[in-house]
Amino acid sequence: MMPEGAAAPLDLDFTVESAAGTDRASLAFRPLGAVQRLEVPRGGMAQVGFGGLENWQIRIKDQPWNSRADLDAAFRLSYTDEALTLTVEVEDDRHFCSFPPAEMWKGDSVQIGLQAGKPKSLAERAKFTEYTIGLTPEGGKAWRTGGRSGNNPEQNLRDVPLQIVRRGTLTRYTLTLTAHELGLRAFRPGDSMRLALVVNDNDGAGRKGYLHWADGIGVNKNPEEFNTIVLK
Repeated sequence: MMPEGAAAPLDLDFTVESAAGTDRASLAFRPLGAVQRLEVPRGGMAQVGFGGLENWQIRIKDQPWNSRADLDAAFRLSYTDEALTLTVEVEDDRHFCSFPPAEMWKGDSVQIGLQAGKPKSLAERAKFTEYTIGLTPEGGKAWRTGGRSGNNPEQNLRDVPLQIVRRGTLTRYTLTLTAHELGLRAFRPGDSMRLALVVNDNDGAGRKGYLHWADGIGVNKNPEEFNTIVLK
């Protein structure tokens, strides 16, 4: 038995004996990563870095992550009773996001996975809202799936206050989410949510890879792999 939230290798060895002889097999399981717990003060928290190469996932083998000038990111969170605000600052020497909103994940963009409330059933635990935000040639755009968007494409772009500003090689993304947007009455101290972040990188020749804070967005869609934030 391992404590909740622990991450450790798990090896299983099997021996099967029959009249025909003895067969042996082994299985090795490795965790995707330990779930982190992050406290968010009402007045705002200090910036949290995404890390470096250890949190980089490559997609184009001949376009590796070169340095923090190539891609680096940090984020911070703050909240009031009415809204949760996420600010992501991305250092990127080349910005390319010439895609329609539904495909912005292919370019320089930020993907946010959020699961609010206290889901109990397996079906509820699999549900979450994902936002993709990016600075396109037409300006800042947001694309929402899950949550209140449902299957109505018109809802994917509504009611998501967003600001994206790029100066030099720094792009600042600010996304404000109301309690209503996340299906809550208000944000209160003690509330907890699950959160995962992905910063995509495209230098104009395809999505080369991404930095991530928590798993559960970039490879597969699984809120069980998100980190946890706790409002203080």
